Amino acid sequence: MAESFRDKSDFSFSSTNKSQWKEKLSSDLKGKSIDGVLLKQSSSDFQFETYRDPSNTIDVVSESLRNALNGKYADFGTARFWYNRVTIPLNENSRDNSRILELLQNGVNGIILSPGETEDIDFNSLLKDVDPSYCEISIETNDPKLRTAFDYFDFINKSHNPSKIAGTLSIKDPSFLFDNLQTYRDLVDQNKSANFKVFNLPSRYFHDKGFSPVEEIAFTLSLLVDLIEKFEDPDKVLPNIEITTSAGVKYFEEIAKIRALRYLVQEIANAYGLSGGNLSDLNIHSTSSTFYNTIHDEHNNLLRNTSSAISAILGGADALTILPHDALFSSSNYFSARIAKNISCLLSDESHFDKNTDPVAGSYFIEQMTDHTAKKAWAKFQDLENEGGFLNFIKKGSMENLISEKKELWKDRLVNHDEILVGFNKYQAETDIDDEKLGMFKESDSVANYIEP
Repeated sequence: MAESFRDKSDFSFSSTNKSQWKEKLSSDLKGKSIDGVLLKQSSSDFQFETYRDPSNTIDVVSESLRNALNGKYADFGTARFWYNRVTIPLNENSRDNSRILELLQNGVNGIILSPGETEDIDFNSLLKDVDPSYCEISIETNDPKLRTAFDYFDFINKSHNPSKIAGTLSIKDPSFLFDNLQTYRDLVDQNKSANFKVFNLPSRYFHDKGFSPVEEIAFTLSLLVDLIEKFEDPDKVLPNIEITTSAGVKYFEEIAKIRALRYLVQEIANAYGLSGGNLSDLNIHSTSSTFYNTIHDEHNNLLRNTSSAISAILGGADALTILPHDALFSSSNYFSARIAKNISCLLSDESHFDKNTDPVAGSYFIEQMTDHTAKKAWAKFQDLENEGGFLNFIKKGSMENLISEKKELWKDRLVNHDEILVGFNKYQAETDIDDEKLGMFKESDSVANYIEP
């Protein structure tokens, strides 16, 4: 039989290292600088190389995260688990109960109750036929007395096993914690579940003001330290902590942000010698960002929501809330709310994101970005602590000044097209916008409000 091409050919390849690869690239570019090809800027925080090899593996952070996530979801019978949370503004108990049951039967396993101005809630009617031990029940509040939370605990103690409940007490303004610290102390004493997190650190507050991922982490860590310092029993803080972030459209940066945040919270716990500071114990709740959402060509927000959801899950979020794509300029409607909650269902049921505990582990790019993010955030956090911490930063008026600076920075980036929002400052569709919707949108924190389109 004649000798085949495969028999004649040598298919072995010689190994190369990074310096050899760079030499070859420099030769191919014929004298042009390789920095423009290899180095990319990331949200003004740091530069990173686009080419990576095993020499870029970051052992300490990546191994810590991998060890933390392995086995974390064993009780759920899957390699990866997250709660699909939906917020329900409370109006009438009978209709609210029907809505809760409908959601729980259609892919949602976490409910955030938002009482608004409602003070007296009949939990027996509201949660009729709902077993809180099989789903999360969280409460969003701005009530200094935390009455809804106390009433919920009373209801659980009378009708259910209080050690089996899960959820959090969600807030939007970080200062709320410190303004009502004694009430929080009383609520912590009443909490009998390790899976209900009384303290919610709203990291999303900083994201929604235009802060970078590094700044968002740094301010959240400083907020955590102030809470530990102010609370009379620091050992009760970390076991009762949940952090709520916003996942934006910077896909890889958002993955790295959540991973770095989880790692650095443990560093804080280790520094204080506190219990409950294991990486696997920390709950991170991620919401889709509205900062990048626009009213122009609104369906682009669906794509932004999907990108946010994927980066949050790959980063290791324990709970996910996808806001309707028209949330900033429209009253809640069934279609947009259904599409929003289904994004999480698609990621688990059709994309099978729940079949791999940590799918980004081993990615040189993401591992290095996580490491850079953690180091930059830690340095920024130390700078904040040297200035007296988060509370002192607010007291001096520095927060207001920084937020104003961020607005001007984002305004310049949008005008100069350094930041592209498709449908807003590039490829804008010619559509008429309802005045009522536009009025609602102008009241939001969207970056699009920083300039006139």
